[in-house]
Amino acid sequence: MALTPADWGPDFGQGDPYEAASDELTVNKNCEAISRPPRGGTLASLIRWSVQYEPSFFAGSEVRVFADAATAQKYIADAKKTTHTCATQTQGKTRWEDVREAAPPQLNGFDELLAEESKLTSTNDGMKANDLWLALAGRVDATVLTTVVRGATKDDAQVRKHAREGLQLMQKRLAGASPNAARQ
Repeated sequence: MALTPADWGPDFGQGDPYEAASDELTVNKNCEAISRPPRGGTLASLIRWSVQYEPSFFAGSEVRVFADAATAQKYIADAKKTTHTCATQTQGKTRWEDVREAAPPQLNGFDELLAEESKLTSTNDGMKANDLWLALAGRVDATVLTTVVRGATKDDAQVRKHAREGLQLMQKRLAGASPNAARQ
């Protein structure tokens, strides 16, 4: 269900890293994003990163499967809480400003949707940036699907389109793989 570079578009290639099991992110009292091991009840987690260089987009897709819907709901609730923790967040040299919950797009087949957006002002290597950072998460029963897309603020509409279409494609794959757990 996680997206490959070709799913994002013909000019996308594998990110570095490309694929990995994913920890959970939270924000501490100092507004620092920190990783923690997946919560109890997590059966599987996978994230894939893709990149396009011209115009520049960085895109990730994540699949998390939980033992039950209640654990998946708690994951979404915790992600929402993290969004509201600090308007400015850092992770090493990476800096996001104006972190906020946004209205999620209208997508079919989800029990719950969450959208977070911010402005990336500094990258992990300390370079200045002026990019839109958009994360969309959708829950279907005990599965949470997420897309994260970063692109120049001037490419705002394309960032939103990539995130929206990527999440809907993941939902369709889930529905095809497990018709009892996913709605079409």
